Amino acid sequence: MAAEAEQQDADDYDFGDFEKAGEPQKFEHQFHRNFAAGPLGLGFAVLADGTFKIERTSGQAEELGIVQDDVIVAVGGTEVTGMTKQEFVGLIQSLPRPVAVRFSRLLTAEELKAEQQKTKMWAIVKIQCIIRRRRALDRADRRRKKR
Repeated sequence: MAAEAEQQDADDYDFGDFEKAGEPQKFEHQFHRNFAAGPLGLGFAVLADGTFKIERTSGQAEELGIVQDDVIVAVGGTEVTGMTKQEFVGLIQSLPRPVAVRFSRLLTAEELKAEQQKTKMWAIVKIQCIIRRRRALDRADRRRKKR
């Protein structure tokens, strides 16, 4: 009787939250890239769940760091999951360039931390550029006023 109760407890337990042996846990990371005029360079498959999974890259996509197994989430602010291939291609063709494409990528905890560090560093550099530009404009404005 006790063995049956233990087996029932084990059958009811959800093991889905545990990592598979030897495989690190993965986290979803979403990011966007802006594509200029011309071919995007994305080869994709439409999966049964309606997602667009990248199978190969070239040209712009490769230069922008898109890799195999990334998933396209949105194009130009429009969510694409559940669209047909024809609707998806029509959306891309209808939007002006540059067009922002949002992707999803599964990363390990270490990869995610590294990506977050890169994002922080990029933000710091961008802020520094804005400050330098503002100072240059202020100097130019003061010189104009002195004349």
